[in-house]
Amino acid sequence: MQPDWTNWLRQYLHLSMKPLLHLYAETGISLEAHVQNAMLRLHQGMPSTFYVRDLEGISINVELAKQRGWINTLLREDSPVLYSEEQARHRLKYYFFVNHLSHLIARISYYSGKEEQVYWAIASDVLQEIKQASSHALLHNLIQDLLTSATLPAKANLLSRFHQRGETPLYVEIPNPMRIDET
Repeated sequence: MQPDWTNWLRQYLHLSMKPLLHLYAETGISLEAHVQNAMLRLHQGMPSTFYVRDLEGISINVELAKQRGWINTLLREDSPVLYSEEQARHRLKYYFFVNHLSHLIARISYYSGKEEQVYWAIASDVLQEIKQASSHALLHNLIQDLLTSATLPAKANLLSRFHQRGETPLYVEIPNPMRIDET
C-alpha cells in the first residue's frame, strides 16, 4: 500500500525545507542538505524527523555573521565558511532544492505514477504558506526569489571535472520547476 504522496511530501517539506529556510533567514547559515547528508525518521510511514548529518559544507552569509558579532569571536575573518549573501543563497538553492528535492520528487513521481510537476507545485504551495506565515524580510525575499526565478543552479559535474575544478565547481542554470506566474 502506497502512502498519500501529496500529504507525505507536504509533511516532509514542513520538516525539512521550512527549518532550513528559517535557519538561513534568521542566522545566515545554509546547510549542505543534499541527498547524501539528509536522513529521515518515519513514523507509520510518514516523515517524523529530518536530520542533516554533515556540517562540513556549511556556508554562512558574511553580512549576517558580522551583524551578529561572530567575526573574530566565533569565526575568523578569513573563515572558509563565510560567503556573500548571493553565494550562500546559491548554495542553499543548489544543495537543497536542486540536488535534494529534485531527487526526492523524481522518486515520488516514479512510485506514484504522477508527473513531477504535481509535486513541484506542492513545493511551491508550501513555500507560499511559509512566506505568508512569517514577517521576516529576508525569508520573504528568499522565498520570492525561489518562486519567481526562471532558473536554479545545477552543478556541472562533468564539465567541472574536465576543468579540474572539484573544489570550485562550475554551475549551469536549469528551469525552475517551482516558478509561479506573477500575473
